[in-house]
Amino acid sequence: MEDLILTPEADKIRRQMVKDAYNIGSRAAKAWAESDGGKVEIPPVAQSSKAKTPLKPHEKAAVASKIGALLSGNDGKENAAALDGFMQSQVNPLASDIIKVCLPNGLAVPFPENTFGLMVTTGAKGSIVNQSQVSCQLGQQALEGRRVPRMSSGRTLPSFAPYDPNPRADGFITDRFLTGVRPQEYYFHCMAGREGLVDTAVKTSRSGYLQRCLVKHLEELKVSYDNTVRDGEGGVVQFLYGEDGIDPTKAAHLDCESRTFQFLARNHKSLKIRYPALPNSTLDLAAEDYRRAKDIESGSTDLLKKGCLVKARKSRLGSEWVRGAICEGWFDATITKVHKNGSYDIKYLYNGQEVENVPRFVEFNYAGAKKTAAASFECELIKPAVFDPIVSDTSREKGKHRMGSSGACVSEHIAGLATKAMEDPKVKTAITNSGLTRKEFGELVAAKYGSALVHPGEAVGSIAAQSIGEPSTQMTLNTFHLAGAGANVTLGIPRLREIIMTASKVLKTPTMSVPLRDSVSERDALRLTRSFTRITLMDLLASVGGITVQEKLELGAGANWDRCYYVTLKFHPAERIQEAFGLCLEFIANVVTTMFIPKLARIMKAEMKRSVGGDSASIQVTGGSASDFIESDKPSKSKKNKSKEDEYDDEVADEEDGVAGSRFGHKKEMTSYGDMDDDEKNIAKQSSPDDSDEDEVAMVTEAEESDDEESTGNALKISRSKNSFKLDPLRVDPATCPLLMVGLVERAAEDTVVRARPSINEGFVNKEEGRGRCLQTAGCNFEEIWQLSDEEVDHTKLVSNHIWGIRCAYGVEAARMSIADQIRGVFAVYGISVDPRHLSLIADFMTYDGEYKPMNRIGMTDVSSTFLQMSYESTSVFMVDAALHKRNDDMNSPSANIVMGNPIRHGTGAFECIATS
Repeated sequence: MEDLILTPEADKIRRQMVKDAYNIGSRAAKAWAESDGGKVEIPPVAQSSKAKTPLKPHEKAAVASKIGALLSGNDGKENAAALDGFMQSQVNPLASDIIKVCLPNGLAVPFPENTFGLMVTTGAKGSIVNQSQVSCQLGQQALEGRRVPRMSSGRTLPSFAPYDPNPRADGFITDRFLTGVRPQEYYFHCMAGREGLVDTAVKTSRSGYLQRCLVKHLEELKVSYDNTVRDGEGGVVQFLYGEDGIDPTKAAHLDCESRTFQFLARNHKSLKIRYPALPNSTLDLAAEDYRRAKDIESGSTDLLKKGCLVKARKSRLGSEWVRGAICEGWFDATITKVHKNGSYDIKYLYNGQEVENVPRFVEFNYAGAKKTAAASFECELIKPAVFDPIVSDTSREKGKHRMGSSGACVSEHIAGLATKAMEDPKVKTAITNSGLTRKEFGELVAAKYGSALVHPGEAVGSIAAQSIGEPSTQMTLNTFHLAGAGANVTLGIPRLREIIMTASKVLKTPTMSVPLRDSVSERDALRLTRSFTRITLMDLLASVGGITVQEKLELGAGANWDRCYYVTLKFHPAERIQEAFGLCLEFIANVVTTMFIPKLARIMKAEMKRSVGGDSASIQVTGGSASDFIESDKPSKSKKNKSKEDEYDDEVADEEDGVAGSRFGHKKEMTSYGDMDDDEKNIAKQSSPDDSDEDEVAMVTEAEESDDEESTGNALKISRSKNSFKLDPLRVDPATCPLLMVGLVERAAEDTVVRARPSINEGFVNKEEGRGRCLQTAGCNFEEIWQLSDEEVDHTKLVSNHIWGIRCAYGVEAARMSIADQIRGVFAVYGISVDPRHLSLIADFMTYDGEYKPMNRIGMTDVSSTFLQMSYESTSVFMVDAALHKRNDDMNSPSANIVMGNPIRHGTGAFECIATS
C-alpha cells in the first residue's frame, strides 16, 4: 500500500487544488450563463481575481436559474452541448494539474523503489491513468464525449439541485480509489464503465469490418527494389515510401530534436559500430537542396547564377521564343552564362543542347489583338529548381548517387532540420565533448538515415491498414462532437467510414473554416457570420405573439359558407431586423406572398387529407395566393440522383445495425406504418420540407420605403407601427374538421427560407489553436468563401472536411493532403498518434488515379486480381464477371497466391534464388 500513498505535502496541495477546482468550475458555469450561452466572448475564468472564491447561495441560485432557462428553451440541445464543451475545456486542465503535482514526485515511495510506478513507467502493465485514478482522482467522466446527462427535472442525480453549477454534479470526480469513492461518484463512474462495455461489444464489428476493408485493398502494396511503392499491376503509388523512405519502426532518432542529437553525440562510438557509414556519407548535398527549396519559397534570385540547376522551357525553333513554338512541360538544364541584360545561356541535360540569350520571361499577345493587359500574358521560360537526388540521379557518375548505395543520399527535409539542430548550443557542446567534428557528426546522422531505410519487399500496405485499423478499436466517441461555437462534425468510426470506406461525395456534416484578418473587428465578424446563416421566416417572428390565428365562419361567394382562417404574423422590430440582417419589411412581405402562403396552403391540404381522407383533388384551400399556386408532380431529386456509393453506404449500415439509418425519421415512419395511396404520396411529397429546395431563396426587388402606416400587398396588409402582416383569409370547406393552425403556420414559417447561401446553414466565429479567429460554417460551398475579400479572410488557409469538394475545387494533390489531415484529426481527438507515413500511403492509394477511390465493394471493381476480388465480398459476382470477360490473374496479389497454395511475393518472396550446381 505504501506505493500508492502521497507525501503529506503533496496530499495537502492536492486537497487545496480540489477545492479550487470546484470553485473555478462553478465560476466557469456562471461566466457561461452570463454570456448568454457563449454568444458573447468569455474571458479566461481561471485568471480572474474571484476564480477560487466559492459562489454565494444567491449567486448559485441565479446561475442555476439562468442555466435552466438556457437548457430548456428552443435551443436547449445546442446550449447543453455548448455548456458541456465549455466546462470540459475549463475543468480538464485542472484535473491534469492535480496529476502533475502528485505523480511521480508526490509519491511517498519514489521511483524506482515504487513497484507500482516501476510497472507503469516500464510499460509492463497499466498506464498513468490507472495510477492517477488510484492515487489522485478519477477526473471528468465522459459519455459519448459529453458530460453526465440531466433528467427532465434538471438534476443529474436526485441528491443534486436542479442545474447545479458545481462540476461535481456533472461527473467531475475528485475522489480516488485509495481513500474511497462516494455513492454519487461511484454511480457516475459506473455509467462511464458501462459505456466502455457497450463500445467493446457493439463497435468491435464496425472497427473490424473497417480494418478488413483496409487490408484487402492495400494488401498488394509493397516496396520495390527501386524504392517505389507499387501495386499488383506494377503501378507506382508512391515514388518514395512515406515521402522519405524511412521504416517507421527505425525512425526513433531521426526527429532532429536537440535532446535526440545530444544522445547521438554521447553514444557515437556504439552507433558507429551498429550503423556503418555508406560511401560519401554527408549531409551537405541534401542540406544544400533544402536551403535551395527555402530560397525558392522566399522568391530569391540567387539560384539563377552560372552553374545553377534550373527548369527551362524548350522551343521547337531553337532560340526563337514565339507563340505556338514552345514545347509542353519543363526540361532540366544548367546555366552556362548570365548576361547583363538579364538573359541566360543554358544547356539542356537530357541531350546537351545549348541555347543562348534565353530571357527569364517572354510576353505573348493574342492573334490580332492590340497590346493590352487583357489581351496579353507573360510566359516564364526559366525558373529555379531543386532536383530530387533520389528520383533524378543528377550526379556526374550515373548510378553512384542512389538510395542505399550512397551516404550522401539523405532526405532533404531531415538534412535541413539536422543542420538547423546542430546550431543549438547544447548540441554543439555535446558534439565537442564527444570529440567529434561537425562533419563527422553529419556523417553519423547520414549513416543512421541509411540504416533506417525501408527494405524492398516490405508489405507496407498491410502495415498501414493495421496501423489505422487497430487504433480505431480504441475509439469511444460515436458520431458528433462540438467544433467551437456550435457546428457538429462527424467523428470516430462513422467519420473513418465516411473518409475511407465510402469516400463520400455528400457528407453528413460538412464544414469549412477560414482565418479572419486581424483588421476585422468583432462587429464585422458578427456581420460575416450572419451573412452565412440561413434565415427562415420563423427566425424573424417575435418570440411572444409572433403568430395569431382567428377562425370564423363566413358567407362566401355564391351564398356558400366557408371556414376562414385569419393569420397575423408579428415580427421583431423592423429596425433590429434591418440592422442585424439587412432585410426590410417589403422584402419579407414579398417572401410571405410568393413562398410562405403557397407552402401553408400545401400543409393545410395535407393535414385535411390526413384527417378526413378522400380524394386530394376535392380538398381546396383558397385565399391569399394559394389560388395561383400550381402543384408540382416532379419526382424527388434525392431519389433520382442517388449514386451507387450512397446505396452501398445505406446497405452496409443496414447490415451492421439491423435498421435503416436515416436522418429523416418521420419520413421513414410514414412509409413504414400502412401503405399510402397515390394522392397521399403526392401530398407528403409537396408538404415535406426535405423535398423542397433547401437553398430556395426569394429573389425579389426590394420595394421603395413607403411612409404610409398601413399598405396593402398582393395578399396581405402591412402594419408598420406593429411590425405585423395580416394575411387575406384562407378559406376551406366548413364540413372539414377545424385545423390547429398555429402549428401549421409554424411549420410553414420554418420551411420558408428568407435568405441563405447555397449548401450553408450557419456561420460562427471560433478561436482555433494556431489559427486564431476563424469563420466556421455548417455546410460547405467554396464559391461563397471565394467571394470574400482578402482584407476580410486569409484564403490561403481555408480548410474543410469535405474531401471531394476540395478535389473538385483545388485538385487531387490538395485532396490527398486533406485525406491524411482528416484521418489524423479523427485520431487526435482520442490522443492517438498515427505515423504520417501510413497516412500518406493511404491518401496516395485513394487518389493516385486522380479520383477519390473508396475502399469498399465499388472500389474493389478496379483491382486487376480476380482472386483478390473474390476473397473480399460477392464471390460469385466477381467470378461470373471474370469468366464472361475471359479475365486472367497474374498471381501478384497475396490473396491469389494463398488461394493457389503459392508463397506470397512479399518479404522474402519478393525475389527468386538461382541455384547453382
